[in-house]
Amino acid sequence: MKKFLVTLAASVLFALPAYAGTVFTDNFNADNGGASSLNYGGFANWNVTGGTVDIVKSGDYGITCAGSCVDLDGSTGQSGKIQTKQAFNFTSGNLLDISFDVVGNQRGGSADTLFGVLVFDTPTTLHNVTFMGQSLGDFTGPSYTFNIGAISSNYPLTNASFSAITGNGGSFRLQFGTNSGGDNMGPLLDNVKVGISSAVPEPATWAMMIAGFGLVGSAMRRRPTLQLA
Repeated sequence: MKKFLVTLAASVLFALPAYAGTVFTDNFNADNGGASSLNYGGFANWNVTGGTVDIVKSGDYGITCAGSCVDLDGSTGQSGKIQTKQAFNFTSGNLLDISFDVVGNQRGGSADTLFGVLVFDTPTTLHNVTFMGQSLGDFTGPSYTFNIGAISSNYPLTNASFSAITGNGGSFRLQFGTNSGGDNMGPLLDNVKVGISSAVPEPATWAMMIAGFGLVGSAMRRRPTLQLA
């Protein structure tokens, strides 16, 4: 009986959907063959949509990161912006889960800001918006911007995360940039991930779960009872 219950419980658990299905990752290590390049524009997954950015291999220019990372303030005095070439499709009720690593410029430059933008193809409603552990409520509009301010030169490596539940279907492109004053030393971006998945179990999954728990209860009721002599 115990083996049956364990098997049934496992079956119910495996029926649950993947709540954070990853649809995009980029650690920038493959760009430019892993070598540094100032004012770089040849990204595999991104377009430079404003100013300039640098691709930096760890150890170059006094910068340490995991493999390669992006200095969002390139070497022309014009703070940069990058945007995904890919558009990410979603439906109503999806969970959007975006994370990335950020670290200070590491070279004694002034404090920077970093912003991320979800650029929607059509005005979109977001519910339960959360960024870096802070609940920000609901939102409706053609784009959504989240910010990290006052990123000092020695700002430690930090994993930042954004999440929200969509109120309608559509698509978005993801953008990152900085307002650093154009001193050619910006915040460093790395390890970007995008997840899109069902925010709640679908009806078929609920039905399977309820049926499974019903079978467990029925099996437990049918267990033989020990009789005292």
